[in-house]
Amino acid sequence: DHNRYEFEFIHKQGRCVWMEIIEECSFNDQKQVLCLNNIAWDISRQKDLELEVKLREDRFREISECTPIGIFQIDPDDLFVYVNTRWQAITGQSLKNTLGIPWWQIIHPLDQERVFQVWTQAEKEGHELTDECRIIRPDGGVRWVRLRTRFFFYDRGKVTVGTIEDITENRMTADKLKQYSIDLEQKNKEKDTLILEL
Repeated sequence: DHNRYEFEFIHKQGRCVWMEIIEECSFNDQKQVLCLNNIAWDISRQKDLELEVKLREDRFREISECTPIGIFQIDPDDLFVYVNTRWQAITGQSLKNTLGIPWWQIIHPLDQERVFQVWTQAEKEGHELTDECRIIRPDGGVRWVRLRTRFFFYDRGKVTVGTIEDITENRMTADKLKQYSIDLEQKNKEKDTLILEL
């Protein structure tokens, strides 16, 4: 049986030192303690690295909360582990209903297969994904978004970081201009036909 614990103390030189202790007890047949063995080692460097990672994560989150685009992070199992407030505003999804769900659940059913294919291909080739697709909000509303993702691979799998930008208004304007162009072309054809008939 053993216990593990960590503690911090001030070295005689004035610096902080973190130690990890593993304490193991040896017992006799009557379950009485025969001896107590302790192993200790300096884990200050590990603690410094952990603190540095935490500070970086905190800075990333602070910056992401100020940005006008939606930011998300996905774990090695393809589940959301972080989304900023702008992401929640665009998708209409609450933080509670988002964390722990697969990323493709927010994609419109008509776009899921195509996005999944390009996503998988980008991940396989290790390059950034840029795509436009629809998302469906909990109230049934549909929004067009520009989706960008980057994949980071490390010893325990991968981490995916991405952004979404609401481009619904741009898409609607583009669709209207396209329809206007089609209508104008049709009217010109009808006009040319009428002239030929005369």
